[in-house]
Amino acid sequence: RAAGGAGGRRDRRRLAIAWHDLRLRPLATPAQAPRTQPAARALFLPWGTEVAYTFDLAGDARLVFERVEVAGGRGWLSVAAQEEGGAESEVARPGATARRRTLSLPGKGRRLARLVFRAVPGGSAPAADGLRLIAPELRSVAAPALAKPTPPDQPASPSLPALAALRPSSSPPSSPSPRPDLVVYLIDALRADRLGAYGGRGGLTPRIDAFATAALLCERAVAQAPWTRPAVATVFTGLGPLHHGVTTLADRLPAAAVTLAERLRAAGYRTAAFSTNAHLGEATGLAQGFDLFAELPHQTGAEEVGRRALAWLDAQPPGAPVFVYLHILEPHAPYTPPANLRARFAPGVRPRAGTRAGVEAAYAARGAERARRVADLERLYDAEVAAADRAFGALLDALAARRRLDGALVALLTDHGEAFDERGALGHAHDLHAETLRIPLIVKLPRQREGKRLTVLAQQLDVAPTLLAAAGLGPAPELPGADLARLADHLARLADDLARLAAAGDAAPWRERLAFSHLSYEGRRSIAVTAGGWKLIQPLPAAAGRRPRLYDLEADPGERRDLADANPVRRAWLAALARGELLAARGGLRPERAAMDEEARRALAALGYL
Repeated sequence: RAAGGAGGRRDRRRLAIAWHDLRLRPLATPAQAPRTQPAARALFLPWGTEVAYTFDLAGDARLVFERVEVAGGRGWLSVAAQEEGGAESEVARPGATARRRTLSLPGKGRRLARLVFRAVPGGSAPAADGLRLIAPELRSVAAPALAKPTPPDQPASPSLPALAALRPSSSPPSSPSPRPDLVVYLIDALRADRLGAYGGRGGLTPRIDAFATAALLCERAVAQAPWTRPAVATVFTGLGPLHHGVTTLADRLPAAAVTLAERLRAAGYRTAAFSTNAHLGEATGLAQGFDLFAELPHQTGAEEVGRRALAWLDAQPPGAPVFVYLHILEPHAPYTPPANLRARFAPGVRPRAGTRAGVEAAYAARGAERARRVADLERLYDAEVAAADRAFGALLDALAARRRLDGALVALLTDHGEAFDERGALGHAHDLHAETLRIPLIVKLPRQREGKRLTVLAQQLDVAPTLLAAAGLGPAPELPGADLARLADHLARLADDLARLAAAGDAAPWRERLAFSHLSYEGRRSIAVTAGGWKLIQPLPAAAGRRPRLYDLEADPGERRDLADANPVRRAWLAALARGELLAARGGLRPERAAMDEEARRALAALGYL
């Protein structure tokens, strides 16, 4: 009850209470919790506890175990199963037994299922008592078809025999002659939905759209981080942020990391980078392996960056293969497009709307005023996208005039996208949602004449393996990504098999590649896993008030409907994959401390990072 109503009367309304932070301490001590006992090949469950696992099952699935042992007290083992979209039901209640048992699990075909083991007490018993499940083994578990090469001692999933050929090959590709030039053109903060080739309708990118018609376009490409430094470190190393170690503003790529530029330089390539982003350079360790790393002022326009790169290219010895990286800031905030493009795409927008002060004013505004300011920012952003497109076209024209375009590999991508108040934020580095993680990734292969659209999940991890393969270098087994060109060829050859599997009821197997994305910025930490047409965003740590979010990307590409509560089995499966990635990353590289002089601090502040 609340007092103090009008005229001193007591307020009899029913009120509510909200906790900002609520923590529940577990009742069991670690000694009373479920645990494995490796020496006994056993899973030990104290009375009154349970443990659950989520599996990707294929065909007839069976649980096999040697026996159940009661270790004090009385009770029984309950085994329950829950398929995705169904209710949990008890499968069996095997008592203590000394003989080998086989339990058939419900369901047919490819499916996710949650398996729960419960130690049900038959009465009061000491907390240390319980039961042991000896040598449990689950058979017919499907492995992700496109994640990594299958180890020699691990057969392919019996329900998906044709997919073995889709895994990245361990045999080196034939070396092209002569070795192609490699050009990576990264447009900072470019949203995929602004490109006509990705369904954009603004007419902003005619040159990129034309480029895509004779290139390999990755329809479903994912960034490994929603801000520049860790994302570009992934492009340069072929490793995810948790593995190369660059995850925060304080991190520098360690010298122990082997970069794409280092690998190519060792193979005889001349290497150069031209960047207008202060996150890149000697101070952050991302200049490793480049003969020249030109750290240009952030005000340098995209066309000038292209001219600098061409001047360096013209100075190289004839016949020497080159790897050149260009990083342009259009359309990163602040949004200050050229006057002619501003007049075309953002007419009537106030002169200072796109400056840092204008962006901060949009953040501070509320209601209709905020909506109006954000709409102005989007128009200015579009004008800068058009400027980036024009500069990219000019570079392609210059390469063609030098007869260095047809035989080159040219990759166009971005480090991350940009948010425009879809979830109350502007810019990037706020979360792991589609507006900042869905990216364009388009690769023109040497002497490619026809365009291809790759429907398989692609990611920034794939850039390094793709370039190394084009250069005639064998695949590096420590890199988890795939050569996109080889992957596209496999898919084309297996199109009939894939159609047959889909008709037989198997979930689209080419969507089974995994992509992990990570955020660690100003106290915001989370991991996202994209797999099988679904995406889970898991806060790190799982603190009060921050809950996992699950999205069906096929039905909801904009990630608007959270299905975490409606689909606990899928949520548990993706959460298990995320935990596996976090555990694997414990063996990753440790970052060094990034130096930041006053000039770098001012440059990052101008971009809104400080």
